[in-house]
Amino acid sequence: MREPESNIYNISKFTAHDLFLSELFFIDLEEALPGSLLPEITKPLTFNSEHITPLIPLNDILLNYLTPEDLISRLKFQAIKANRVRVTLNLSVQNKQDNKSSENYSLIKD
Repeated sequence: MREPESNIYNISKFTAHDLFLSELFFIDLEEALPGSLLPEITKPLTFNSEHITPLIPLNDILLNYLTPEDLISRLKFQAIKANRVRVTLNLSVQNKQDNKSSENYSLIKD
């Protein structure tokens, strides 16, 4: 991963490409990680007609800004086609000028 851009306000800038890993890895077993934090999954994910447990395809740089629980609450997996998964990460960015307003962004990777 490249280093994030910085400026005089010490603000880092990331792109979706920086935050998502290039590949999705999974365990070929449904609910393979009992007791672990798992994101929202709209319906069971499958690969070659078998249920799977996805491993979170995000760069660990996000853990510098979010707790694991907060990160999981912002993440969603969705089966979109046979053997295809969409991962959505919802982030809000606070305005540094007034510290009150924020904008919400959904980053999507298929």
